[in-house]
Amino acid sequence: MEELIKALYQLVCQQSDQVNKTLELLTKQGLDPLNINAGVKPVNFSAIGKSGRLLDSNMNRQGFIVHNDSTAILYICMDPNNCSADYFSIPIDAGATEYYIPANGAYKGAITYYALDATGRAMVTELSYEK
Repeated sequence: MEELIKALYQLVCQQSDQVNKTLELLTKQGLDPLNINAGVKPVNFSAIGKSGRLLDSNMNRQGFIVHNDSTAILYICMDPNNCSADYFSIPIDAGATEYYIPANGAYKGAITYYALDATGRAMVTELSYEK
C-alpha cells in the first residue's frame, strides 16, 4: 500500500509540473491564469478492452492532460459514445503523457477512453477558464 501511495504521489507531482507548463502556454494565449482552474483525477481501468468516461462535457474547457499509468496503449476519444482500438482520437503509449491544449479552442464535449490494460489507470487533468 505504501508503494502505491508513493507512486500516486509521484504521478500527481508530475501532473502538477505539467499543469504549470500548460498554464504558461495559456497565459501566452492571453488568458488570465488566475481564472484557470485545474482538476486532477485518477481513472482506474477494470477490464481489458473496457471503454469509459474520462471527462464530462465542459463548456469552459481549455484543454486536458492525460498520463497513461498502465502497461498498454490507452486510446482517447473525443466522442461520448464510441471508442475502440480502431476508432480513437489520440493513442497514448504506456507510461506516456499527452497534452491537448489547442491554440484555437478546445473540444468541449465528453471524452472517453478504451483501455488495453486491466490493471492500469489514467491520471487526468482538466483545465477550465472561468471569468
